[in-house]
Amino acid sequence: MTNSPELTLFYDGACPLCSHEISYLQRHNTAAKVRFVDLNSPDIRQEFPVVDIKDAQQVLLAIDHNGLMLRGIDATHAAWQGVGKGAWVAPLRWRLSRPLALLGYAFFARHRQRISSLFKPRKERCDCK
Repeated sequence: MTNSPELTLFYDGACPLCSHEISYLQRHNTAAKVRFVDLNSPDIRQEFPVVDIKDAQQVLLAIDHNGLMLRGIDATHAAWQGVGKGAWVAPLRWRLSRPLALLGYAFFARHRQRISSLFKPRKERCDCK
């Protein structure tokens, strides 16, 4: 009998910055508590009909083992908690820092493609040879 993950995290594998964070989370997912699902997977609509792909590409989405959907900061916190690094993101849930975290996340989510492009090697950003 296999244990099902405690959390399923949906991410945009076409986003370099997102993929970098997911890669880090996957390396620390030694207890396999988190399942990572690329939103660009061809069978995602069949396996997860409840997931709105367009919405999930705008804001990080996760589904916990009870079927509860978590979005944005809450999905981020649950993912890091699931891989045993919850203390690193605990301030995201603190009463005084949460409003700033929500604003920061909203900005990041809205501009993640532009932000990601800043971290691509120069050759990938232009037609340089």
